[in-house]
Amino acid sequence: MRRVARRDAGGLGRCLDLLVGQLDAVELVVKILHHAAQVVLQALKQHVQFADFDTVSNPPPPFTLTVSLAVADPNTDVAAQPVWLITSLTGTGGASSARWRWRKFREAAADCGGLRDVRECTWPDESEFLKELQLLLTAPSLYTDLVSGVFQEVSIANSGKFVVQPVNGWVLPFRQEDMCLGQDTKLRIVNDIATEQTTLRGKFRADVEGPWGHPPDSMFTTLADGEDGADNNKKTLLQQFPDKVVVRGVYLVHYQHLDENCGTAIPPATAPGSDGGDQ
Repeated sequence: MRRVARRDAGGLGRCLDLLVGQLDAVELVVKILHHAAQVVLQALKQHVQFADFDTVSNPPPPFTLTVSLAVADPNTDVAAQPVWLITSLTGTGGASSARWRWRKFREAAADCGGLRDVRECTWPDESEFLKELQLLLTAPSLYTDLVSGVFQEVSIANSGKFVVQPVNGWVLPFRQEDMCLGQDTKLRIVNDIATEQTTLRGKFRADVEGPWGHPPDSMFTTLADGEDGADNNKKTLLQQFPDKVVVRGVYLVHYQHLDENCGTAIPPATAPGSDGGDQ
């Protein structure tokens, strides 16, 4: 009985050692994830300023952006696939965008001839990992791709006014520098058009033109084309019934960051000209 007790005690000690080791590993992972989230957060705040980002939010935000390091298809041979920064966006209703490969982080392990042979295949320690992640997120073109790939269904405003002078276009309730939208930014503006017979939904592409007002407190965008052939046929309705056009959403098709005179992101509760609930 004594020998059994000693053997049991030794086994318990080994189990406790293993448990402590596992807890230490979990705490390390949590610490690294927290620091990595801060790196991603700062990069987003610097390069995507039409929205406000945070790692925690109360009340829950209208959208949750998930950024992970993963392979494209976890159900097949993981070692044969490169590791990517993968993003997806989830709305308040629970619907998520498709997982989108944002930027490659590591080559496939199977292509390396041993994980320690090539730097592109080794997994760095915590400080090196955070430095690499920070460096990976410095290219401005990354955020043009991110917005096009993930933020297509995020409306940055839900009001505006269609005008026919000086040219056909929309006056939107924010300044260009408020949203940090560069001149090459392309928008999709969704409208309800009330005609004499019915109300039609129309989606149109618009180009950023510049400031509007004296002093300028809004942004002017010019009408380009309809979203498709059916919407293109509705362009004349905009011109016929400009006072009957109601803007329902403004979306980014192509995003260019405005580098000069750019303000900080507008918090959701204070977006001018709207309730801000879509930001």
